[in-house]
Amino acid sequence: MKRFVTIIALITLSLIMQAQNRGDFLSFVDSFNWKISNEQFEEKYSSRILPKTDSLVTSFTYTYPFFVLDDLSIGEYDCITIVTFPEGTSSPLILSMIPDRVTKKFLQSVLSTKLDNILIGKLGVPDYSMDDVDLGQMGVEWLNGTQGSSKGWLSGNLALITINARNENGLIYMLVAQEGKPSLATEKNPIQDTFFGLTMGDRITSAQIKSAVGSRGVFNKETRESNTIINLFTDVYFAGNKWEFANFICTSDGKFYWFNAYNSYSDYSVDEGKDAKNQYEGLKRKLDEKYGAGNETTDNDGNLSTTYLGSNDMAIVISNERSKSLGGAYLRYVKIEYINLILYKNQTAENDDEL
Repeated sequence: MKRFVTIIALITLSLIMQAQNRGDFLSFVDSFNWKISNEQFEEKYSSRILPKTDSLVTSFTYTYPFFVLDDLSIGEYDCITIVTFPEGTSSPLILSMIPDRVTKKFLQSVLSTKLDNILIGKLGVPDYSMDDVDLGQMGVEWLNGTQGSSKGWLSGNLALITINARNENGLIYMLVAQEGKPSLATEKNPIQDTFFGLTMGDRITSAQIKSAVGSRGVFNKETRESNTIINLFTDVYFAGNKWEFANFICTSDGKFYWFNAYNSYSDYSVDEGKDAKNQYEGLKRKLDEKYGAGNETTDNDGNLSTTYLGSNDMAIVISNERSKSLGGAYLRYVKIEYINLILYKNQTAENDDEL
């Protein structure tokens, strides 16, 4: 009898461990056979597919064959995986959704940032990133009119795209995997990550920054804001331009992750407006030549910005924008920024965790 009870206990423990040991969604996608038919998929994964009578399965209304798995995760977060076989397509479409049972446990902004960080940590910097887009226009019909963000990674003939939004029901976080390389694909070059001999990701001190800049700029002050250390310089010579201000920005433990430099121009002077335009366009022309065409956007106020993404988790953002100065006057600022995206995302997540 004791032996029988022991066997039952071991079987129960085994089942519990299996339930806790979820597979990795990205590994599932990476090893997926994109030529598989829906009949072959149903046969191969029969032991993992949720029954059609399951309430989760009946909540989906696809008119073409689909199968639901609930045994995968993105990092430490459970996800529901839907493998669909749309009519007229040569390969399946795989969707991963973070279920309510997970999203309701976390602050929405914190969870979405952590999920983004997991993907960036495994896949690198996305090939594109869009904010404030109508997700319905991206083919997610049931999110018509919902504003959200999307990121996309490309690897060979595989596309991975995130859909991130919030509505009255809470956080929506989806990851879509599809065979085929969309037109957004670009061959990226590594972006410069060393400035005045200081490399991003390295721990540096204020004294080291002063020594590195030397006679090419004038040290103004060091300030600490939240979880960052900022060293401000004036009259800095960089990239063939003289800049009024430049900032070396580090994490609280001294890791260099952000460098920016900017000039200000009078918003009421036609000549200075032309100077700002010429400086912005000159920077854009040189960066386009070095890294390929960047992604330029214009807002409703006519402010311009162009983003360049590198293969080494680096980004450059140049901008020509009108904003209020500390003195209260409106000025036009031309700025160039170099950012280590991994450290920047970690800083953002750290700030969100304090909420």
